[in-house]
Amino acid sequence: MQPFNVMALFCKDIYEEEDGGYTLVRVLRNAVNLPGKAPGALPKLIIYIRINFIPTFDLGEAKARMVMPSGETIPLWTFDAGWVRNAQESAQASGSPLAGVLSRIIIGGFQPPSSGTVSVEVEIKGETYLAGALTFVPEESSG
Repeated sequence: MQPFNVMALFCKDIYEEEDGGYTLVRVLRNAVNLPGKAPGALPKLIIYIRINFIPTFDLGEAKARMVMPSGETIPLWTFDAGWVRNAQESAQASGSPLAGVLSRIIIGGFQPPSSGTVSVEVEIKGETYLAGALTFVPEESSG
């Protein structure tokens, strides 16, 4: 059994609740249709990344990045080792079987590719894991 899992969700908006939780608004499907031949920018694209791990596992520092269809890599976030350690200690103190760290990245005016897949990768201990992907599909124009 792998001692951790990673997940990235793409959504339209996110709200932080009073209790520290989050409400994700309109989580996107794996493929999104784009109108016309030249899509405009999305007002906002949210990437919610969560890493769950067994509290005794030494996750260390984890790095998240977005990979565009062109191959361009955009650094998103570093899950600092101290932050991870705090999550471990909190989980152990509460008796939880999992510790977790999360990041929410808000990209304003995101220009989607005309087609192709945008993916989120997380690097843990030198290995790269696919956390999520969003494929943009151009709609056929009528006429």
